[in-house]
Amino acid sequence: MQTAPDAVAAEEPLWSRSVRFALTVLAPILLAFFYEGREWAPYALISAIAAFSTDTGGAPLPRLMWMASSSLALIAGALIGAAVGGAPLLLCLAFAVAGVVYALTESGHQIALTLARFFHIALALSALYMPPVAFDAVVVPGFMLLAWGIAIAWDAARRTPLPSTAPQWREVAAMLKQRELERISFAIAVAIAVPSAYLASAATHLDQPYWTMLAMVFVLRVDFLESRRLMADRFLGTVLGVVIAGGLGYFFPYLSVLVPALVVAALLRWPAQQRHGLLGVAALTAFVMLALELALVSTGRVLPLLEARIVDTAIGCSFAFLALVIERPIRRGLAGFQEKFIDR
Repeated sequence: MQTAPDAVAAEEPLWSRSVRFALTVLAPILLAFFYEGREWAPYALISAIAAFSTDTGGAPLPRLMWMASSSLALIAGALIGAAVGGAPLLLCLAFAVAGVVYALTESGHQIALTLARFFHIALALSALYMPPVAFDAVVVPGFMLLAWGIAIAWDAARRTPLPSTAPQWREVAAMLKQRELERISFAIAVAIAVPSAYLASAATHLDQPYWTMLAMVFVLRVDFLESRRLMADRFLGTVLGVVIAGGLGYFFPYLSVLVPALVVAALLRWPAQQRHGLLGVAALTAFVMLALELALVSTGRVLPLLEARIVDTAIGCSFAFLALVIERPIRRGLAGFQEKFIDR
C-alpha cells in the first residue's frame, strides 16, 4: 500500500523528518517480520503512517489527540469496509460516499484532507483485501501510540520540540465552507469515478485492487493542472519504484540486501519528495514493495504483485482523469441551476 501524504508538521527539518519517518514505518514492518505478524502488518503500517501524517507537533497531549484522530478514521473506514465488502452494490455506494468526503475536504485544511484519505484507504483495504479482526482494534491504536512515542522521544533527543501547527476546529470548518460550488461539483464527479474505478479494477482480477483506490485519493485535485501533474508523478514514480524493488528482489533475494534497501528507501522518502514528486512516489513505492518482498519472497507471489501495482495505479490515475473531465460540465450545470432557481 502507499499511504503517505504530506506531513502536517511541515516546519520540521528535512533530515529530522526523514529519520523520524524511517523509525516510524520500519517499526511495524520489522516487528511483523520477526514475530510472524503478516496478518496484522497492513493495519500496523497504515496506522503508523497515518499517525505520522497527522502529527501537528506541539505539546504531547494535544499532539496525541490529533494523531489519535487518524486511528478513529482508520477504524471507521475498516468497520464500514468489513460491513459492505461482500455486497458489491453497497460497496459501490460506500466508495461513492467516501469519494464525496474526500472531495469536500480536498482544498480545505491539510489535516482534514489527511483524515479523509485514511478513512478511504481503510475502507478499501478492509473491503477488498483484509477485513479487520478483533486484534486489529489493538494494533491500530497501539502503533499510533508507538508513532507518538517515537515523535516525543525524537524531540527529546534533538532537544528541540517541534512547534505546533495544529489548527483550530473552527478554522478547519471555515476552510471547508469555501468554494462551495466547486466542491459540490467535484464531489459529484468523484462519487461517480471512484466506484467506476473499483469495478474496472475488480474486472482485471489482479491482486490488491484497493491500490486503485489509493492512487485516486493521492492524485485527485479540484485544480486540473495540479491533478494532471500528480497523475504523471504517481504513475511514473510507481513504475520506477516497482522496477527498483523488483530488480533488487529478483537479483538479490536475500535479507542482507532487502532489509538495508528497505531502510534506505524509508530514509530517502522525504528528501526525494523535496527534489521531485515523482522521486518521492518512487521511494515510497520501493519501500512498500520491498516490505512485501520480505514477506512473500519465499512464496513466488512477488511478480504478480509488482504487475498489479502498476496496473492498478494506471487504472486509478485513468479514472481520476475521468473525474476531472466530467467535473466541468457538472459545475456548469450546477451553476446554471443555481442561477435559474436559487439566485432569482
